[in-house]
Amino acid sequence: MKRLATSLIALSIGGYAHAGDLTISVRSVDGKPVPDAVVMVYPNGQPTKGPIKFPWAYRISQQNIQFNPFMLVVPVGADVQFPNLDKVRHHVYSFSSGNKFEIKLYGHEVT
Repeated sequence: MKRLATSLIALSIGGYAHAGDLTISVRSVDGKPVPDAVVMVYPNGQPTKGPIKFPWAYRISQQNIQFNPFMLVVPVGADVQFPNLDKVRHHVYSFSSGNKFEIKLYGHEVT
């Protein structure tokens, strides 16, 4: 009986992982909430090895003269579609460091 109790205690404090809640609040230097912030959480503090894939489409539509969705998280190097659902032509671009691209004026015919 003593061995059984010792074994149960050892199992209960062993190397089992337990799920938990994680609450993150992203705020600017003046303490205000940052809208549309993206936070990356790595298991064991390390990025995932191998290709990253998400279950949603990598697509940002132009509809009602705005992007839909407003923000989209995609893996590095992924192709993103920018269909134009408006009656006006759009010019989509990014000049940010490391993420530069440009799609000149286009209508419904280009995605």
